[in-house]
Amino acid sequence: MVLIMIFGFLLTPDRRITEKLLGDRLRGGRIRCPACDWQPQPHDRWCCAPGCGEVWNTFETRGTCPGCLKHWTHTACHRCDTWSPHEAWYEETD
Repeated sequence: MVLIMIFGFLLTPDRRITEKLLGDRLRGGRIRCPACDWQPQPHDRWCCAPGCGEVWNTFETRGTCPGCLKHWTHTACHRCDTWSPHEAWYEETD
C-alpha cells in the first residue's frame, strides 16, 4: 500500500509546473509549435509511444510522461505533424 502511495505521488503532475505554464501565458509568454505556430490547449493530448502508452498533455509536465517518467526531448505538432525540440515550444514575449 505504501509503495502505491509513493508511486502515485511520483506520477502526479507537479502543480508548480502547471502554475508556471499558466503564469507564463498570463505574462505574455506562450506555448506554440516552432514550425507552424499552432498553440496547444489544455485539452490536447499526446501519447507516450513508443513507451508506456500514457495519454496526457505534454506541456503540463514539460515533456515528461507521468506514466513511466520518460522525458520526451521532441514533441509532435497536432496540426503540421512536425517534430520539434520540446523546449523550442516555449516562447517568451515582452
